[in-house]
Amino acid sequence: MRPIRSFATAAVALVFAGVAQAATYSLTSVDYFNSFAGDSPVEACTGCGSATADTSGVANSIVTLSNVSWDFSAGGNAYSIAFDGTTTLALGTTLNKTDDSCNQTVGSVCTLTNVRSGMAGPVYYTGIANDNLTSCANDRCRVDVSLSGSTLSVVIKRALSESATSGAFQSYTLSFTAVPVPAVAWLFGSALGIAGIVGGKARNKPHPAFAPGESTT
Repeated sequence: MRPIRSFATAAVALVFAGVAQAATYSLTSVDYFNSFAGDSPVEACTGCGSATADTSGVANSIVTLSNVSWDFSAGGNAYSIAFDGTTTLALGTTLNKTDDSCNQTVGSVCTLTNVRSGMAGPVYYTGIANDNLTSCANDRCRVDVSLSGSTLSVVIKRALSESATSGAFQSYTLSFTAVPVPAVAWLFGSALGIAGIVGGKARNKPHPAFAPGESTT
């Protein structure tokens, strides 16, 4: 019975290893908000593209964003953005962009002289402007990451003015939804349960060479 027991033990270990990793999330929408427009957000995502966010990092707190891309068309600007990066599942954190691109067709949000208005800059710090040096007042530069149920939210705030007394900002809210676990995983777990039952019955079955009540010695 040792081969069956060893197989079942190894298989259970694989299942628990899979459970230990958090879900994978898929990008469902990107919304844009501009403080000059009041409380009515301007829809930004005209073609969100695709993305995944895997939270299987240390203590399930590291969020890895890959292949994030969308098209923006609002407020006199039109551009496309794409990036990869990592952040932390916590409020008031940092988005480390490992790779990014910005291609504009209308406006100037992708230029180095107007980085506050777009998505330029390799890293988005909370409390620091896009130049990674200047202190950003009035809570205008933030990266907030939260998880509620099956929805993962990444909110990126950028200042709209160099003035320290200004409260103007714009924000991008990236919403991700958990990808369901494939049915094969559940089938595999069920198969393991059946294997365990069969293995248990096999261990409790009398030896075929002896009748019930007979001694083996």
